[in-house]
This record gives sequence, C-alpha cells and structure tokens, in this order.
Amino acid sequence: MRGYGLLVWLALAGAAQAEPFCKPNAKELAALPADLAGDWQGAMSQGILVLMGKPSVMPSNPDALPARVIATAGGISLADPAKPAAYELQVAAGDMNFALPGETPLGTQEFLAPFLADAGIVCDALDLPQFQGTAPQAQGMSGITKAYPLSRTEMLMVFLFSDAGEPKENGVRVVMRYTRK
Repeated sequence: MRGYGLLVWLALAGAAQAEPFCKPNAKELAALPADLAGDWQGAMSQGILVLMGKPSVMPSNPDALPARVIATAGGISLADPAKPAAYELQVAAGDMNFALPGETPLGTQEFLAPFLADAGIVCDALDLPQFQGTAPQAQGMSGITKAYPLSRTEMLMVFLFSDAGEPKENGVRVVMRYTRK
C-alpha cells in the first residue's frame, strides 16, 4: 500500500510541473509569443567575462529581477527595468556557437545541456523554440540575445557580446533564467 501512495505522489508531482516546449508544432509556435506575454522574474545563472583573452567568472546575483514579455508581430519583446531599451527577439531556429574569445566552438546543445538538466528538461536544445535578436552593446562590440522558452513558466536567455572586429579578445556571456507562476 505504501508503494501505491508513493506512485500517486510522484505522478501528481510530475503533473504539477509545466509541460516543456519540446518540438512544438506550427500552431503551438504561432501561439507561443502570446503564451509568453506577461510578468517574469529573472536571475543570472552564469556569467563569464573575457578581457584581453583572460576569462573570469562574473559574480552571480541570486536576486530575482522583474521583466515583462510582450508579444510582437514576429516574436517577443523583453523589457527589463535595468536596461534602457527592450530586447526585440524574432522567431529563430538552428544551432549557434556560444563560444567566447579563446574557447573552442560551443554548440547550442553542448552549451545548454546543463541548464536544461537543471530545469528537468529532457529534450534536445535544438528541439526547443528559439527567439533571437541583436542586443544593445558598447561601441566596438557586437551582441546577440537568444531566448529559449522551456515551458510556460520558465525561459532561458543567453546574452553574448564580443569584439566586433578581429582579433576577438574581449567578450561576455550571461545566462539568465526567467520564471513566473
């Protein structure tokens, strides 16, 4: 009898988690920006800074930062009160190299796998919906922002900045985990 109770509890605990967005169909993808609209809380999961070719770990801030997602015609807009402008992200697909200067190429699956495991997501990173946009950056730097909605209540955003020209000696990569109830 005790084993049966444990199975029921495990089933209910699993049902309480938001269903992941693995391999959404065209109808689900079209509805996704509206599904994501609303208030979110974000916290930095990882930050790496490379200056003059020397990497260092950025201090993390576990405090939740408010953000608002708005559905747009081609994707989403994420407004963060700490930033002067919203991040405009369009629907995207495909692999990306998340390597910073001095790192070997770092594909989407390889880079996101630990973050997906932490979130209990068991699908391939490339099977998740993606949004991409350019990020405001300092002069002489280029930036890309990628958003990976994991479920209706959890989303990863990766901010990647590096030197605009060659050689690339400086860069920043920050992973933010956004959640909502």
